[in-house]
Amino acid sequence: MAEAERTGVRRIKIGVIGAGVQAVTVLLRVGAVRVAIHWIDLPGIARYQMEFAAYAPDSRATLTFGSPFLRDEAAVLVTEGGEPGTAKSWRHEDVAGYDSGFRRELEAFGACINAGTNPVTSGRDGLADIALCQAIVACHRTGRPVQNPTVAG
Repeated sequence: MAEAERTGVRRIKIGVIGAGVQAVTVLLRVGAVRVAIHWIDLPGIARYQMEFAAYAPDSRATLTFGSPFLRDEAAVLVTEGGEPGTAKSWRHEDVAGYDSGFRRELEAFGACINAGTNPVTSGRDGLADIALCQAIVACHRTGRPVQNPTVAG
């Protein structure tokens, strides 16, 4: 199977986890890499954060962004690993920065407008993001995988 054929939204599950907590799980495949995205609404927790994690058989990396609504929230990268079959493990934590990603995006966009330059993220990239969101909705509605989900159409 060609790489482009393997890329797609595979499955969407939307539901209630318990006690009224809403959740969405999206399973994607990007080439040979399988990706799971989970959105969980935790209304009882006022401290919002966003986490990205990558897993391998012997290691894990988690990047956590603090709330964009709170000042001086650190973005933290945690890497963990170990030796399979043993109790030996390691953990390393780095503070990636304290800047608000949203503020930095707006500042960079404003600088591009003022300088007459192109932003790092193009309009085509933004369109691909919207197409992916539409593919997630289509997969949920039809219950079928969506091939090439970042292609607008």
